Amino acid sequence: MDCQSCHAKKATVHLTEIVGNKEKRELHLCEQCAQEQQGTTGMEIMGLISSAFGPAGKPGGPEGKDLKCATCGLAYAEFRSRGRLGCPQCYEVFREALEPLLEKIHGKSGHVGKAPGGPPTADRTRDKHLVALRRQLQGAVKGENYELAAKLRDELKHAEEAAEGSPDAHS
Repeated sequence: MDCQSCHAKKATVHLTEIVGNKEKRELHLCEQCAQEQQGTTGMEIMGLISSAFGPAGKPGGPEGKDLKCATCGLAYAEFRSRGRLGCPQCYEVFREALEPLLEKIHGKSGHVGKAPGGPPTADRTRDKHLVALRRQLQGAVKGENYELAAKLRDELKHAEEAAEGSPDAHS
């Protein structure tokens, strides 16, 4: 596919914008035109991508070799043009190129969990404990271990009452 701006080079940057609920706008540019239009079309992400990846679709690292995932067959150049990985193994194969990009986008290269912001609070810890007790109770009932189920039921009841009585409980 040719660049929609200069019509001379191959498009390597593919942007898709969803407007409203149904309208989809696509823009296909060569790397040079994308960099020229960065400030006017709101493609700030291009700066992150360009700085994380070296020239000609190679990883930004010193080797710059053409990588390919053995599991799904995705080549690095294809990942760079699509912007999507093919399988979980791709994260390991393209690690050297992905880490700087993820760090620039998210501020960290490692996953820190679903819940944002710092260490667990007392509320979250209590809620996790209640969920764990409910699951254990369901498992005991399903396994017809009624003595354990009765014990867990009582423990769950006391934990719920304590949670309702706490000053920061949600009523």
